[in-house]
Amino acid sequence: MVGKESLPAEVRGKRVITVGDFVTKILTDADITPHLSIVDGKTMRNLYLGTKAEGDVVMNEPGVLRLSSMLKVKERIETGGRIFVNGEEDMLAIPAILFSEDGDVVVYGQPKAGSVVVKVNGMVKWRVNDIFSKFLRKECQPCAGSSHF
Repeated sequence: MVGKESLPAEVRGKRVITVGDFVTKILTDADITPHLSIVDGKTMRNLYLGTKAEGDVVMNEPGVLRLSSMLKVKERIETGGRIFVNGEEDMLAIPAILFSEDGDVVVYGQPKAGSVVVKVNGMVKWRVNDIFSKFLRKECQPCAGSSHF
């Protein structure tokens, strides 16, 4: 866990994936461009930060990991860019870690505590995959106007 003052120094020179509007803003304000940023236009679920719905747009409800959203994270980790989430982006830190390369850094916010900086390696991926394997799986309803399931 790091504060916003020390976050840029923790990630400078690394390939960075950010999950969350606030951590993305901290880094871009420090002239660090994330390889991939995943945002939803909110912080702490209700404060609008003026984030525009630019980049790929996915649906991901609070507390859910849609397969279509996870696949978009996987695709964008390869090419970089931005994903805007209709819903909530928090859970997308999981596929961000699972699909990142060893040596990448995934940064996400921990409300009222600071930023979590995950230096991706085999052990971290194993632990996240272990947690993910315990999730309840179910089919979800189609997104309105979406070709995803």
